[in-house]
Parts: sequence; C-alpha cells; structure tokens
Amino acid sequence: MGAIDFAEMGFTNGVVALAKELPVKLIWIHEILGTNEALVVRDPAITDVKELKGKTVATIFSSTSHLSLLKTLEMNGMTEKDITLLNMDTAPIVAAWERGEIDAAYTWEPTLTKIKETGKVLISSEGHGLKRLRYWLLTLTRSHHC
Repeated sequence: MGAIDFAEMGFTNGVVALAKELPVKLIWIHEILGTNEALVVRDPAITDVKELKGKTVATIFSSTSHLSLLKTLEMNGMTEKDITLLNMDTAPIVAAWERGEIDAAYTWEPTLTKIKETGKVLISSEGHGLKRLRYWLLTLTRSHHC
C-alpha cells in the first residue's frame, strides 16, 4: 500500500527536495516571480540561451533563480553540464561580475539592477514559458506499508 503526504513549503525546501531527487511532485508555485528575477549576460551579442554553452553562469543554489535557470536550460535543450555553473550568494555575484569572472547570472533584486548596468537581460522569470512557475504547492509522495 502507498500513502500520500501533502505539504506546503517555501522555495528553498521545494527546490532542495527536487534537486535531491526526492519523490516529490511540484504542483504550484506560490509567488509571482515576474521580472524581479532574470538571466543577465555580459556579452550583448548573446541573443539565445543556447549561446551560453561553455560559458560561466552564477546563481544562488536552492533558490527560485536556480530553478528558473535549470528550467530555462531544459526548455532550450540544455543541462547544467553544458555550462560552468557556480553557486554564489548575491554580493559575490556582483563582485565576480565586476571582475569579469562570470559571463552570466540568474539572480534577483537588488543584485539584478547592479549587473544590468553593464549587462543585458536575456530572459526573466516572467517570460518564455516561465510564467508556469508562478505558484508553488508541493506534494510529497512516498510509499510505505501500513
């Protein structure tokens, strides 16, 4: 016999559960992400996500930006193995951007505004199919014997 457990949780718990391949189903995201999160590229000549292949991209692991980046790659036939993916907090993202150490970053405000000064938004969490990531409600499913 199986059982279904149901839980509502924050972004981090949901993203970590999915990243660790726990038997979960993501039903609904509980916040409008919109344009306050975006993938910014340093090179203005980059016009397509596929052009990030081989580039260094930073994001905050276990966050909505991380999930949005992974979904953006997936929607473009890519995985994190196609890029050099760095886990950075917001302040180090700005510092790495200013030093020219990263080619792109998927992040949120106020970091987003700072790196947009010398970069270009390639995609936001509002666009290109990511609107489906608007609301979260996570169900955890596990089997056990009664």
